[in-house]
Amino acid sequence: MANTTIARDSIVIEDDQQRGVFGLPLGARLRTLVTQRWRMTIAQDDPYGELYDLQNDRDEMENLFEDTAHWSVRAELMEKLAYRLMELSDRSPLPIGRA
Repeated sequence: MANTTIARDSIVIEDDQQRGVFGLPLGARLRTLVTQRWRMTIAQDDPYGELYDLQNDRDEMENLFEDTAHWSVRAELMEKLAYRLMELSDRSPLPIGRA
């Protein structure tokens, strides 16, 4: 059998809260992208986000999400997250025209 393992340069964490925790509202939906260097988390319907440079801030103490010097990193990670979520989304059931 051939090795079908695919190397990824990032992981996606989907968190749909069932109760309010850490000041988040009940039912908060969070999406996180983790790369070798960065961790970015966004929440549905909330402008707040988190961006940490894991290379220079292993303990995730300095949130860079609103730091204008890191907006290009944030934009790059947002795009990567969007593509990864599309890649991971369920494609079933197929539309009638393709079934």
